[in-house]
Formats: sequence, structure tokens, C-alpha cells
Amino acid sequence: MKKLNIFFVVDVEGWAYAYNAQEQAKYSTHHITYKPLLEITMDDLKGIDILYIHGPDIWKPISDELIAKTRVMYPNIKIIGVYSCENELMYPDVDLIICISSNFYSRCCEMYKDYNIPIIFMPKGIDDEVFIPGEINSSFIVGWIGRNAEVKRTHLLDKLKFSIKRHSNHFGFFNHNRSRTPTIDFLHSISCLVLTSSSEALPRTVLEAMSSGLPVISTRVGSLPLLLEDKWLVPVNPEDVVVNEINNRLSLLSTSPKLCKEVGERNRNFIEKNWSWKKLMPYWDLIFTSLYRNHNVSIKIYDKKKRKEVIGIS
Repeated sequence: MKKLNIFFVVDVEGWAYAYNAQEQAKYSTHHITYKPLLEITMDDLKGIDILYIHGPDIWKPISDELIAKTRVMYPNIKIIGVYSCENELMYPDVDLIICISSNFYSRCCEMYKDYNIPIIFMPKGIDDEVFIPGEINSSFIVGWIGRNAEVKRTHLLDKLKFSIKRHSNHFGFFNHNRSRTPTIDFLHSISCLVLTSSSEALPRTVLEAMSSGLPVISTRVGSLPLLLEDKWLVPVNPEDVVVNEINNRLSLLSTSPKLCKEVGERNRNFIEKNWSWKKLMPYWDLIFTSLYRNHNVSIKIYDKKKRKEVIGIS
């Protein structure tokens, strides 16, 4: 099988998608390049076997135009649409849809039920060689990473009994060439990560924190039940319950350094075993190869009953 040339179209503001592309390229058996949507020209697609588009999002008209032009100028290119399904926008013409959120997979299938497009669930991973545990902090410091979007509910952070150290990705965070060092340093400076969101797909920040050996407390949103043990998940609503439940769990961790260490080590081991790109990329490569060969792709990487373990191909 030849080494495929795969071109990733990353969201214009998608620092996370650019990071994923870099990490997938590191572990893939194929050749992966990437570029932000607004910087792409049709010459970029010369010699490309698979076009991989993340979205659709607020830039949908531009990505739709890219797909249409690709069909005319490069009819042999296979096109993958990657979907979190946090909105109702749809791709007009792709060969395969990858849903990266287990929480929205059924919605994605319903949206495309009248289209002859295969849909599979396949989550993103993390480079656990980059995000590694740091020294254990002598004091208990709670951290949060995010942007000031409404669904992040940052006002709830102010209601917690613990002071929250914040790392905002709002100013300059959406630079796809930005260094990871500030985020790694931040993760090494805290003892635990909290997430108060009302909606998520698969937050990369949680993967980064878990890979860094940190406990994570989160609302039960998106694909987080696949990552975290039930006791570290709290209800999404009402907000006063969210605050109370997070406070209770933070109190447990803050009074027991041993527990904090054990949960962090569990998270790190879980990522290494299941969500490292070293483990996931062979399945992604199988998707690329199967699509290129016009073969059907049927991959699941989580057990629907346990909803905890990555289990491979079914």
C-alpha cells in the first residue's frame, strides 16, 4: 500500500485542530500536511489523495466552495468531513463523515439518514510524549483552561470555594503556530483541572490535563464519560448543584494528597493505554487506507456498555 498524501483543512481559529494534525502526522504511516482554511489555494491539493475538512462551522460557505472546486479539479480525491455536531450545519458532498463526539453520534446519523454517506465515530487523541506529568505541587491549586464562551460558564468558577487559576485561550490562543509551552507550564503549575461547561464535544484541554497526570472534575458533557470515572463527573444543571458538587470533589482532593496523586496517575495511565495517538493512529490510518481503496469502514473504539475503554475494531 502506497503512502497516502492527506491534506488536513483546519478551522480558521482551530488551534486544537492544528495541534491534532501535527500530532497525527507524527504517528501516521501516511504523509499528513495541514493549512488553515482561509490560506488554502487549489494548488495545495495537487498530488493529494484525501482531503480532510474539520467543521462545518461559521466558515461553511468557504469550505463548501472548496469541496465543490475539488470535485471539479481533482475528482479522484476522497473527501472526509469531520464533525463534532455541536451545530446543525451539514456537508454538501463528502465520501465519509467522521463524528469525533460519541455524545453527538446519533444526532449525526439522524441528520444524514437520507444521504448515502457512511458515518463512523472516531475520537481524537493526544501526544502523551509532549504532555507529560510534572513535579507534584506542594500546595493544592485548581486550574481552568478555556475561552470566554457562553457554554463555558466561567461565572461558575467565581462561585467555587477554591481560588481558580485561569489560562485563557482567548487572546492569541487561536494562532495555529503557537507554542505549547505556556499550556504545558500551566498544567505543571496546578493540581487539578475543573470544567464547568454546559456543552462540549471532546475537550482537548481535558486530554492534555489527563496526559499530564492531573485529576479532572467536569460536568457530564460530550464524550467526557468516556474519559473520566463517574465519581469525577457532576450534573450539568442546575448551576447551584454544579457548584456544590464540584466543591465537594475539590474538598476530597485538597485534603488527600494521596488521592490526588492516585487519580492523576489513573488518568495518565488511561491516556497512555487508550487515548494516546500511538494507540489511536493505526485506526485512523485504517480509515484513510480503506477509504482510498473504496472499502467499507466500520470502526468503533469504545464499548457502548462500559463506555470507558477503547476496544479497537468491531
